[in-house]
Amino acid sequence: MSKIFEIFGRGLETRLTDILWHWVLAVKETVGSDRKALIEIPLNRLCDMRLDDAEKALKTYLYEFPDCQVARMLAVSVCLHRGLMQQALENLQSVYMRSPGNTMALYAMGYCYEMISNDAQAAEFYQDCLKFKHYLELPRQRLAAIYLKRGHIGRAIEEYCRLKKENPDDIRSAALLGHLHLANMEYSAAIDDFNTAILMHPDNFHEHIIDDDDFVSAEQISGPYDLIEKLNRMIQTMPEKAELYTRLGDAYLDAGEHNQAGSSYEQALRIQPNYLEACIKLGSLYKMTGKPAIAAQQFTVAAEINDDIIDAYAGLLTAQMLAGQKVQYENTLQLATSLLQNSAILYTEIARLQFIASPRQFAVQSGRQTKQSPDKAVRTSLYESLKNRPNDPRLNYVAAMFLMYQGNLAGASNALKHVLEINPAYHRAATRQAMILYQLDRKNDISKILADSIKFSPQSLSLHYHTALLYTDNRRFAGAMRSVYQMLGKSVDAEQLCTTVSQTLENIGLVDRAATSYQTMQQLADSAIESLG
Repeated sequence: MSKIFEIFGRGLETRLTDILWHWVLAVKETVGSDRKALIEIPLNRLCDMRLDDAEKALKTYLYEFPDCQVARMLAVSVCLHRGLMQQALENLQSVYMRSPGNTMALYAMGYCYEMISNDAQAAEFYQDCLKFKHYLELPRQRLAAIYLKRGHIGRAIEEYCRLKKENPDDIRSAALLGHLHLANMEYSAAIDDFNTAILMHPDNFHEHIIDDDDFVSAEQISGPYDLIEKLNRMIQTMPEKAELYTRLGDAYLDAGEHNQAGSSYEQALRIQPNYLEACIKLGSLYKMTGKPAIAAQQFTVAAEINDDIIDAYAGLLTAQMLAGQKVQYENTLQLATSLLQNSAILYTEIARLQFIASPRQFAVQSGRQTKQSPDKAVRTSLYESLKNRPNDPRLNYVAAMFLMYQGNLAGASNALKHVLEINPAYHRAATRQAMILYQLDRKNDISKILADSIKFSPQSLSLHYHTALLYTDNRRFAGAMRSVYQMLGKSVDAEQLCTTVSQTLENIGLVDRAATSYQTMQQLADSAIESLG
């Protein structure tokens, strides 16, 4: 159930066809003036996804100009859209032979070889790509994935150390490096990595550019507008500081300037997308101004940020436990447990807001003198859904959060235990179970859960790696799903199969967890409204 599986999805979040498209748009001006009008024809047809027409235009163009790299890359895109990897490689080979230092071609060749399960050849091209531009993230992420799949954890660590050096603000790389060190039993290094990841979160790291008490007294600020003026002057000299925009949003809110407050919080999140405080304040502003649907979306993002922070603490306390640092382990466990309550609150608030936001809710409730509590309606809907889908790990996880919010820790623990019986690879369920057991004073059970949460087998590595590759090809993935369902026949429910596959894709980071959580809550809210009707 190791979180290390996320490494297999890195570099695959953005499809190669999209990367090639941006590359073509960036370099198409290098095409000779006598060819510009001609190259626009296949370019426009590919933009409209008229693949047959684009292919015909490219054949005509390449017959006359076989050395044109832009046209070759467009031809590669057409092949990729059709799943024709060998033909894509032939066009890439043509670019490579004429321009061995073309890093786009080198990366694309590595990608195509990886997709046809020739990871040895893929690794060579990723390495060649990095020789020319060592700072590129995608080839290094894929190279690390190949090394991990082969069981070469030390080499995967080397690649993530370089990723961390080249991208010091990448929280996810720092956390995954910690999990790699855990897997390699390098516990001191893992502790350093997780501490780094935790401190990199904006809510945990501030340069203390504002000390509120001294700031107000020194400037003799008499009201919110004086504070707004002062903050705007500071922003002119430090426009990259997200904390300043958050404080500016607070000042605008005090002044009753809701639109300006929202814009300030949004700017803080543009600078620091993982800024939990700004995210929650923006969601609260939407809720206060009568926008429950948008507030629910914002709180869903906040819940995911909070869970990411908890994940880093879970990795840290696991490393401290294995390193024998009992005092530090106890302190980290206490802190992680306190943060988990935020998730329970946010999950409950998201469901409540989605219930309130639904236009169907007003139609159902119209004419009634007593409206049912949104909390009660959603909880009832959840328990009814669990009767029909008792083995849905995501529903059981949501149930655990609801039960925790109500203070029913024993019930939450039982729900998470059931999640792990259904899906032992559900890493978050395992670490949250450990934190709830700590609150139940069942400390002796925690060590095994945390130790098991970082275990994996060579077979599980291979399974998650190949699932990640399969998911990048829509046709092959859909075909594989149909084949599995036909093979299993009546022994499996189609909805349960989709849930299991979705959970596997979450494990490797190829499904947006925030979007999935939002969808689950929306379904519960809709079911609750239907039951009222």
